[in-house]
Amino acid sequence: LRSRQGRYVEAIALMEQLLQHDPNRSMAHTNMSIYWLKLGDKEKAEEEKAKATVLAMRVKMQQQQGKPLLEPEQDEA
Repeated sequence: LRSRQGRYVEAIALMEQLLQHDPNRSMAHTNMSIYWLKLGDKEKAEEEKAKATVLAMRVKMQQQQGKPLLEPEQDEA
């Protein structure tokens, strides 16, 4: 709804909150890509698009292999 009202910064913040709760949501990254593009930040839009693509492919591969979805990637210390 916020995006339809042109409130893209708020919409991005909501997508970030969603990703904190469910990091496997590629659609959140796709939406953020669109919002950044509408705000004129092509670089951030491309970054989010790439994240969405990688995540969607990862999920698709897991589904094809009949495996449960992976836990979110964690940085190794």
